[in-house]
Amino acid sequence: MLKEELEQLKNPEIFDVFLENRENPSKELSLKLRNKNNIPHRAISEQVACYQKAKIKLPHLIDKYLLYDKIALEQASSEATAIFKTSLIFGKKIIDLTGGLGIDDIFFSTNFLKVTYCEINEVLTEIFAHNLKQLQIKNIEIVNFDSIEYLKNKKDSSFDWIYIDPSRRDANRRSVDLKYCTPNVFKNMPLFFQKSKNVMIKVAPAYDITEAARKFPNLTEIFVISVDGECKEVLLILKKNVFNAKIKSFAILLNSKSEHKQIISHVLFEKEVNILSEIKSYFYEPDCSIIKSDLVHFLAKDLNLSFINNNSPFLTNSKLLSSFPGRRFKIITLLIYNEKEIKKYLKTNGILKANVARRGFRLSVEEIRRVFKLKDGGDLYLFFTSDLNKQAIMIVTTKIN
Repeated sequence: MLKEELEQLKNPEIFDVFLENRENPSKELSLKLRNKNNIPHRAISEQVACYQKAKIKLPHLIDKYLLYDKIALEQASSEATAIFKTSLIFGKKIIDLTGGLGIDDIFFSTNFLKVTYCEINEVLTEIFAHNLKQLQIKNIEIVNFDSIEYLKNKKDSSFDWIYIDPSRRDANRRSVDLKYCTPNVFKNMPLFFQKSKNVMIKVAPAYDITEAARKFPNLTEIFVISVDGECKEVLLILKKNVFNAKIKSFAILLNSKSEHKQIISHVLFEKEVNILSEIKSYFYEPDCSIIKSDLVHFLAKDLNLSFINNNSPFLTNSKLLSSFPGRRFKIITLLIYNEKEIKKYLKTNGILKANVARRGFRLSVEEIRRVFKLKDGGDLYLFFTSDLNKQAIMIVTTKIN
C-alpha cells in the first residue's frame, strides 16, 4: 500500500466505500470503481481482498474497522497462533523486532504491561497506529526505526522477552533459511541476550528443526503449531543462561477457533524403537505438527500403533481409534506397485479421480496422477509408499471422519 492510499482510506467517506463492498469479489470491484477518479480503487480492492482473508485468519478482529497490507497479512500470525503464544510468554516488557501488521503484539498487550513494536516500514507503522486506535489499545509503544539499531541504542536490558519473526521475503521470493532473513538472528544473538534473557523466534513451517538444534546452543523448546491440520508456525524458545540443554519438542494442534485440541511433547532426538507390522484394517496419518516435531514414534507407542515401514510416518492397527490426532482411514485393498496391474484395478473399479498422497515413493503426486490419468478429489484416498519389506505399494482407502 502506498502512503497516499493509506491517507485516503482514513477518510470516513472512502472507508465507507470499502465497508459497503467488502463482501464482493475484489477484482470485480476494482473494475467497477476504476472510472471514479475520486476513489482509490486499487487500495479499496486490496482492502476487500485482505478483509476476506482476515475473516478466516483473524475472525475476532475483522469487525474492528482495521486496515491491512496484503503482504504483511500473508506473513502475519493467525489469531489462533497469536493467542497460543500468549500462553507461553508473559511479563512486564516485550519488544517485537519485526512488527509488520502487529497481530502478535495486539495479543501480547493482554499479558505484558508494555509492548514495544518496531517496524522500519513507515506505511506499516501508520497502519498499525490506526488499528491500535480502533482497538483502543494503549500499552503498545510504536517505533518506526531499524529495530537492531534501536536495540543497540537501548541502554537498559529490561525486556522480559524479545520476539522476532524474521522477514522471509527478498525481491518477492521466499526464503526458509534464516541466514537470508532480516534481521540476521545468528549475527545478532549476542545483542539479543544483552537486552533480554528470553528470545522467541518464529520461523517458517518448512524450517528444519534439526538445524535449529545445531545452530542455536541456547535453544530449549520447539513448538510446531498446526491449525485445522495445516502446519502454520514453528516457534523457537532460547534462554540466555542455558547451553546445550535437552530440547523439548511440542506438537500443538489447534483449530481456527483458537481452541487447543491436543498437545504432544517429548525430548527432541530421543527415539522409540519402531514397531513394524503388516498393514491391517485401519491406516493412520498423524497431524503434520506431530510429523514435523518428530514425535510420531511416541504417538505410536502411546496408542499401540505400528509403522508400516521405516521411511514414513504412516501407522496401522486392526482396531479403529475413536480419537486420533490426524487422519484415519479404512483400508479397502493393498496392491504391490505394478503399473499395469494398478491401471487394470482402477479401470475395473471405474476410478477416475482420487486423493493421492505419497511418502518414500519414487514418483511425485503429479507424476502418479499423470501415469494413472487420475483427477483430484472424490471419496477414495490412494497412498503410495512401501511395506515393511521395502516393496513399493499402493493402499486404497476411504477417510473416516
